[in-house]
Amino acid sequence: MTELDRITSDQDQRKDEGGFALISILAIIIPLALIVGASTSLMQGRNAGLLAQIRNEKAFLAAESGIDEALFQAQTGSIQSGIRIEADLGNGMSFTVMPLYLGADGADNDGDTLTDEPDEDVFRLMVVGKYQFAVKKIVAFLGRTASLPAIESAVMLAELGTGTETILEIDSTSSISGWEGGNPSIGTGKPGITIPIGSTTTATSRFEPGYAARVSGSPSALAEVGISFDLKAFVAAIKNSADVVVNGEWSGGSLGNAATNDFKIIYGSGEVEFENGFTGAGILVVEGELEMEHDSSFEGLVIVLGEMELEHSSNITGALIMAPGREHGESGDLKLELELEDGSSLNYSQAILNKLASIMPGGNWVAFNGWQELSRHATAGF
Repeated sequence: MTELDRITSDQDQRKDEGGFALISILAIIIPLALIVGASTSLMQGRNAGLLAQIRNEKAFLAAESGIDEALFQAQTGSIQSGIRIEADLGNGMSFTVMPLYLGADGADNDGDTLTDEPDEDVFRLMVVGKYQFAVKKIVAFLGRTASLPAIESAVMLAELGTGTETILEIDSTSSISGWEGGNPSIGTGKPGITIPIGSTTTATSRFEPGYAARVSGSPSALAEVGISFDLKAFVAAIKNSADVVVNGEWSGGSLGNAATNDFKIIYGSGEVEFENGFTGAGILVVEGELEMEHDSSFEGLVIVLGEMELEHSSNITGALIMAPGREHGESGDLKLELELEDGSSLNYSQAILNKLASIMPGGNWVAFNGWQELSRHATAGF
């Protein structure tokens, strides 16, 4: 083989090897490119999805802000049917609210063929929240707050529940009185305890023996009465109108003062404990368990759905309403128990209850009766 032939042969061999190497590189690069492309597309899709979700959440927050503004106007008495409420919240967020009073719109709004009847005595809020390209549409309703019900005893057991456990314990140093402020010489008095119609046998079987000597009132210590109001609706209205929300332990301090007509609407859930000289006045609602101890006192109406303990010289002046309930998040049977011990007292006071009318919202539209998200394309009422 000549030198020229050898050089030519080497060149051909290198071309073959170069071609093979190129094919090998392409075989590796092309799948990698496809994988990178697919990953990039997937990440872009996820990012787009996350951005859309964030926009939707911010649009929903804008709509909630619209409801809050309508609630504020309702509480201040400035909301008007048919007058649009709008606001630019900045950063691309805004809301529009169209309130409509269904009690005077001349329409059958609940499908019962009647127009403007008492159960249509509500405001409907058609709300649109926006953020950039996202839109959320919500319909919400405002009902009137409940008026203060007539209370005819120091303790009203509105319901007894279905259990057999003891629901009333009063030790020999404590008392329940239907007389004004616990003083039989003032006024005609009320029963110490009232229970549902036809429940005397059931109730007394679940009262601790000896209770009769520690409960007083007129014309009797214990009486059956019919409940003339919707307790659950009243509790819901008070919850929506609360000035103060409480939970856990409150040591000392005060929430309201009856002497200066400083009455509060207070709501608590779970376990609420007032101790060490705490004082309060107004309307107190607790869904769960309420404990008052160590010289704590409250003047006004107390409502407990669940259990209550009054101990260590603590007292309530006004009235107490109780019904079965449970602490937030608990399951199982509803509980009902009232316990007084260590020199505690619960005294009826019509004078105190009369003053509570001043803190009721007075018919303003502040009871938030729920909401529902509408289709993005819904237009009725907007």
